Amino acid sequence: QEPRNRGQMDHKIPNKQLSGEKLPTQKKKCQWFPSKEDKAQTDENKIMETVKAKYVTKFIECGKDKSGKPLLMNTLLFDAATGEKEKESNGDNAMPIVLAHGYGAGVGFFFRNYDTLASIPGTRLIAIDW
Repeated sequence: QEPRNRGQMDHKIPNKQLSGEKLPTQKKKCQWFPSKEDKAQTDENKIMETVKAKYVTKFIECGKDKSGKPLLMNTLLFDAATGEKEKESNGDNAMPIVLAHGYGAGVGFFFRNYDTLASIPGTRLIAIDW
């Protein structure tokens, strides 16, 4: 077996036909690459350009630190009813759908889900970047 780089993982991807017959398993190699914050932000912006649903980005105050300085949370706000940036018409009556990523991820993590979730009538999609 070949030595693996740090952060590299082997994932087995099953390959099945519709008949249920199992074919040999393929191996796919995934690797984690450390990145600088500005590069990560640039890449996330490129990913978010693929999202068709309209949204606004806001820094929302979620508390204060010990010195009294506001703690801000990067937040994406979508509006399913109008598809327009932050219309208040649906505001209080819409059921919120909140997406919160895990440690080490960002709001770009859900980019493939935003268009579908934002199109659900009577909802308001909120993605927080904590």
